Amino acid sequence: SSSSRQFACLYTRHKTQKRKVWRDGRLVLASCSASLHDADPPPGGGDPALDRTELTRDEIDGLGSGRVDEMETERFLVTVEGPWR
Repeated sequence: SSSSRQFACLYTRHKTQKRKVWRDGRLVLASCSASLHDADPPPGGGDPALDRTELTRDEIDGLGSGRVDEMETERFLVTVEGPWR
């Protein structure tokens, strides 16, 4: 289906540091892309994507099925935890 799927995730800007600070996020998978959002966006600020990245269908399927639980965007490292609450 072409509908988007949402997942709870953790994300960090610290791609290379040993000690990473992780934040709660929401990963939205579309047909050929993934967008990362704050899990609790500030009130009144809308829900802007923190980052967006294009993915192959195989990558999307892997994330959607739980076969893959990590991905990177240009700015963030993302670990998928499970279905969005």
